[in-house]
Amino acid sequence: MGAESGQNNADAAAAAAALEQMLVISTENIEATSGKIMEAAATVRAAYKPIPGARASLTAYNTGGITKQLQDLYDVECRYFKHIGQLETAAQTLRNIAVTYDNAEQTLVGGKERDIITPKTPPTIDPYNPVPGGKPVDPPKEESKGSGWKKQKRQFQDEDGNTEWYNEPFNTKGKIHIGQMKKENYPESGAYENQTTQSRGIGLDLFKLGYKEDPTKSKDASGKTVGPLYKETAPKGNAPFAPQKVGTIAEIYADYSASWTALGAQTYKNDDYIKYKAEAYVARAEFNARAGVGAYKMKLPSGEIVNAYGLSAQVGGSFTVAGAGADVDLGPTWAGVSGGASVVVVQAYANANATVGMVGGKFMAVVSGAVGVDAFKATVSGGVRLIGVEVKASASVKIGLSAKFEVGLDGGVFKANIGACIGLGVELNISIDFSKVVSALKDIGSGIAEGARRVWRFIRRRW
Repeated sequence: MGAESGQNNADAAAAAAALEQMLVISTENIEATSGKIMEAAATVRAAYKPIPGARASLTAYNTGGITKQLQDLYDVECRYFKHIGQLETAAQTLRNIAVTYDNAEQTLVGGKERDIITPKTPPTIDPYNPVPGGKPVDPPKEESKGSGWKKQKRQFQDEDGNTEWYNEPFNTKGKIHIGQMKKENYPESGAYENQTTQSRGIGLDLFKLGYKEDPTKSKDASGKTVGPLYKETAPKGNAPFAPQKVGTIAEIYADYSASWTALGAQTYKNDDYIKYKAEAYVARAEFNARAGVGAYKMKLPSGEIVNAYGLSAQVGGSFTVAGAGADVDLGPTWAGVSGGASVVVVQAYANANATVGMVGGKFMAVVSGAVGVDAFKATVSGGVRLIGVEVKASASVKIGLSAKFEVGLDGGVFKANIGACIGLGVELNISIDFSKVVSALKDIGSGIAEGARRVWRFIRRRW
């Protein structure tokens, strides 16, 4: 019995010793591993030495054709050094763990402690120099090919709400607008799939007038619209009463738009004097919303044009089975011409407009809208501008059907109506926009100042 008890005690002591041995941190092994990592990092860093010379030789022979490749090489070098630095920092951190453990033991027995190594910032490579003999400069930052929001400014907005953008607050055909845009799968030229775009911003519109009419249609004695190959039901409920915005005196607004396209191809260019875009697509969904506060010109159903003050908002969406279009714009801010054409096949849409405020001296709070399907729609447009004043005209023809509604308060009286129409529609649209005068005057002033500077430099060289 006593022998058996002694054997059990011995086994327990051996197990405890083994467990204690497992818990002991071998600082020598950790420091040895750290040293090997540092040696490996030094070897990798030494392997880099021939690369700057090779890049310098390529730069010396570069005439512009391989600048992009030199930039890519520099980017690889930057990542190379970054990873070496991370490797060395990891090795130093690993050694510091072992030293900290040893220092704790030395403190208990009164021994000498060792210093912790502070990780050093890894050395950087020589500055990027894309021009032979030029002064070294910091490398240009790589543009993300992803979809991040990017601050941009509005260039112009056409009648359908399609927006082009540029990077300066008052560049070619600029309006006072500050916003952001987000793009996915948006090639400068070529085919794409699953393309998405989003934009949002705020801005100021000034002095814009418009005229919209269908010359093939007229009103009969009952007030119903009639025309060839066109049929409209008499409105159910009250007579039409919603005002139509035909001009903007001054408006502060915010807007948002988004689109998704399943499949397409496009090409575009956007510089100071030439801009164009051409595309064809299949399956496109679009959404847009805009709200503003300001002073407007509005047309009543009677044909009278009155002043209006208050809130104006629009929201809409559409889905197009297939479409194609092209637009071009030539000239600087203060003088130029533009034109375009587009066609869509089978487009379903829904939109609504809201007006809240004083219209023609009485309070109105009205929402009007339409839901419809166009089997076919074709549009052509053109424009001319001089000193920032732009006149644009467009004509479209479509075949489809739609349902329309109006509901709200007209001078304190609640009204509502609904109607439907089907057939051929033709629309002429003319607009005069003064919003770009500020941008044009700025560009003209900049041009005059630059001309004066050139003349002065010429005179100084001669004299």
